[in-house]
Amino acid sequence: MARSVVWLLQALLALFFAVSVLVQVWVIPSLARDVAVHYPFLAHLEVVGVVGPVLMVLCAQIVLVCLWALSSMAAAGRVFRRSAFRFVDVVIAALAAFAVLSLAALVLCAANDALAPGNVLVLGGGMLGSFAAALLVVIMRGLLVTATRLEQDLAEVI
Repeated sequence: MARSVVWLLQALLALFFAVSVLVQVWVIPSLARDVAVHYPFLAHLEVVGVVGPVLMVLCAQIVLVCLWALSSMAAAGRVFRRSAFRFVDVVIAALAAFAVLSLAALVLCAANDALAPGNVLVLGGGMLGSFAAALLVVIMRGLLVTATRLEQDLAEVI
C-alpha cells in the first residue's frame, strides 16, 4: 500500500474528526436552542435534540477512529490478522447504532408532530444509509475472513 494514499486518507479522517467535534460542541446545541426558541411546543425536546445527534456523531467518530486503525494496519501489511476483526466489528456496531438512533429520532419526530419533509429525508436517509453501510461492512468482513485464511494457508505452505 502506498504511504501517500494512507497519509492522505488519514489526513481526511483527521479533518472529518475535527469537524465532527465542532459539530458536537457548537452546532448541535445551537440548533437545539434555536428550535426551542422558534418552536415552543418542541422546547421539552431540547435535551433529546442535543443528546441524540451527539450520540449519532459519536457513532461516526468511532467509525473514523477504526478506519484510522485499519488504514495503519494496511500500511504496515498487518490487515490480514485477527486483530483487524475487532475494528471491523466495532464499525459494524457503530453503523447499526447510528441506524437505530436515526430510527428513534424519526419516531420521536413523528410522535411530536415535527415530521417535516426535511426531517424524513435526513433521518430516513441516515437510517437506510447507515444500515446499508453496515451490511456492506459485514460482506467485507467475510472477505477479510477468507483472505486471512488464505494468507495463513499460504504461510503454512511456504
